[in-house]
Amino acid sequence: MPYDVATGPDLNQLEEMAALLEASGQYRVLRRVGDHPSVEVPANVRTRVGHLLDLETTGLDPAQDEIIGDGHAALHLWADGTSTRLGSRSAGLNSRRHPFRLPSRR
Repeated sequence: MPYDVATGPDLNQLEEMAALLEASGQYRVLRRVGDHPSVEVPANVRTRVGHLLDLETTGLDPAQDEIIGDGHAALHLWADGTSTRLGSRSAGLNSRRHPFRLPSRR
């Protein structure tokens, strides 16, 4: 699947590549979450702000394992929990202090 090296593949080519990988049964392709459409909130209506936090870790043992990635997003909500808009977002990666432990295979 040729593409221009300077600009990279276009979105249709990327989707074709993802479809090929998924069709093999060996891969699952995750896609970036797009922008959340905003809903106009009347000035006299109160909303709430929820915070979503995603942590990527090397395991489940807090004594040995580390957080290697994190993501955060603020979500503005109606009183019933329906989202009105996505607020600020951030993400980060952390360097590992220890090499990954591979599970033993028997």
